[in-house]
Amino acid sequence: MGYGEVLAAAPIFRGARPEEFAGLERFCRRRHFDQGTYLWHTGDAADAMFIIRSGEVVLSRLGPDGDEFMVEAYHDGEAFGQLPFFDLVPVRVIDARAGTALDVVEVSREAFMAHLRAHPDLMMRMLGVYSRWIRQRDLSASELAFQQLAGKIACKLLDLVEVYGEPCDDGRLIRRHFAQHELAAMVGASRESVNRALQRLLNNGDVIRRGGELVIPDVDKLRTRYAWSAPEDWERSRAVDRVPRPSTVR
Repeated sequence: MGYGEVLAAAPIFRGARPEEFAGLERFCRRRHFDQGTYLWHTGDAADAMFIIRSGEVVLSRLGPDGDEFMVEAYHDGEAFGQLPFFDLVPVRVIDARAGTALDVVEVSREAFMAHLRAHPDLMMRMLGVYSRWIRQRDLSASELAFQQLAGKIACKLLDLVEVYGEPCDDGRLIRRHFAQHELAAMVGASRESVNRALQRLLNNGDVIRRGGELVIPDVDKLRTRYAWSAPEDWERSRAVDRVPRPSTVR
């Protein structure tokens, strides 16, 4: 697959054709990062974006006490690192490290911004994706504002099943294992509190544990029980193909 095909397939460029990236291909390069290697640290210049060919990247921040807050994880085919390109002073505000062995396509900010200026239709596609992304972030934030911890975890699992879910005999399997400290970081709670709240969901039958992974038996039932927003709001937020998830990708 050529660089144009890789770029066009990324959700951030939804609807784009490979030929729209013809002038950008010569500025692309392939890179490999071993697991645990940092692609950037907080405070670094945001001078490149990346599209994942294979592997996982974890975006995170360190709290005042040194605990890591996991902001997001990205996987095959997804783009990340491009949001601060539009800042007056493009600087990274979170860390990015390879969660697994990672192969990416790297594009410099300078070349990418010049390409967008020359191809305004491509920029409009990106703005459309960002618009849907912001609406979904607002919806998710409103959910958390009206929830106790068990509800916050349930809503976070609903987010995760949209990204990592796949059908299984018992419902929908979240195919990526998230440790309890990762879930705790996602909802801003202690690991002990998350353990108790998750156990409540398990006892209620809202969630099933399968080894190290979680299964949601009935996604619609879980959303009805714990989600504050109306079902049609979620349907509107999912009315397009997979778009960047509601997080601060910087």
